[in-house]
Amino acid sequence: MMEITKDVLEPDTVVEKKAWAILKNHVGRDNAISVPEFAKRMELKEYVARRLVKHLVEKHYWPIGSSTQPPPGYYIITEDKEILWTKASLIHRALSILERARVYDKAGWVHELMGQIRMKMEADSHDK
Repeated sequence: MMEITKDVLEPDTVVEKKAWAILKNHVGRDNAISVPEFAKRMELKEYVARRLVKHLVEKHYWPIGSSTQPPPGYYIITEDKEILWTKASLIHRALSILERARVYDKAGWVHELMGQIRMKMEADSHDK
């Protein structure tokens, strides 16, 4: 079973409780709720709903995964493979953003950072 390194905090605001009431019914990647549907049920704009999920993961350590694969959306992570999928997706997005930033990087440190990330990812893949 998956291991969470920090204690998952209980929802403490009305908005967080409402988010939990929705997300707890979407356990596992195959049961993801789409971002538009989550935002609609939360009565929020999509970008605000995304910020809310970011907050819940980063500040409260909620195990919320996201997927662009069918069905796309948010879900409660329950398996180790879902942690790996979520981590890989986030790293891929980060590298894509860094690739854009590299265009504007006169000093060259963004390119160096990208190389370090790629080496670490390769080392991690060999360790498994």
